[in-house]
Amino acid sequence: VVAKAWEHVERIGQRALWRPRRCLVTGAGPIGLLAALMGRQRGLEVHVLDRPAEGPKPEAVHAIGAEYHTGTV
Repeated sequence: VVAKAWEHVERIGQRALWRPRRCLVTGAGPIGLLAALMGRQRGLEVHVLDRPAEGPKPEAVHAIGAEYHTGTV
């Protein structure tokens, strides 16, 4: 599911001058973590927004080289 979503994003982005530098992933569950990992693999600055301020989610996000945020957008 996540790989297909990235494929669509990249295909749509090719229709115009589009050079992303960063992305926001909402949620640090399994799908959100996979999306963040794929963003990092593409060389993007990745920010993940989720509710827990502590625990395994922030640690997992930092382990893949992304920034973790809590609170409102």
